[in-house]
Amino acid sequence: MNQWLIGLLSLVALAAVMTAFYIWNIRPPVAYTEAGARSGIHYNTINHVVDVRDQEEWNYGHYSEAHHIPVRQIPSALPRTLHDRSKSLLFYGGAGGDHAYKAARLAQDLGYNTVGYLAEGNYKGLEALDPPTRG
Repeated sequence: MNQWLIGLLSLVALAAVMTAFYIWNIRPPVAYTEAGARSGIHYNTINHVVDVRDQEEWNYGHYSEAHHIPVRQIPSALPRTLHDRSKSLLFYGGAGGDHAYKAARLAQDLGYNTVGYLAEGNYKGLEALDPPTRG
């Protein structure tokens, strides 16, 4: 068999193995409830909150500590807004969490390590922080 063909097939096989390894080692974004997100914000296990809704929804109301980056702008605006990719991020959007989940996956593709999304509830539930428990 031709050495060039063997080399090409070896490179294709290596690329397939590396792709499979990458896919298998990506953890899905963490799905948060309102209570879980409140706790993460309160205890600083969630460092930044990002609202991915459009401008009109943001103007109607939003979590007071949130960054506003509509989901379609995540690839370009997130790295400019939040530089430290080691910080944990929580994304929230409209009902159901679909846009927030999409934004979290985009953040993972950009190299952010710890990302989650609000799967249940909405931004209003993030404001009601419970006092920490002391033991």
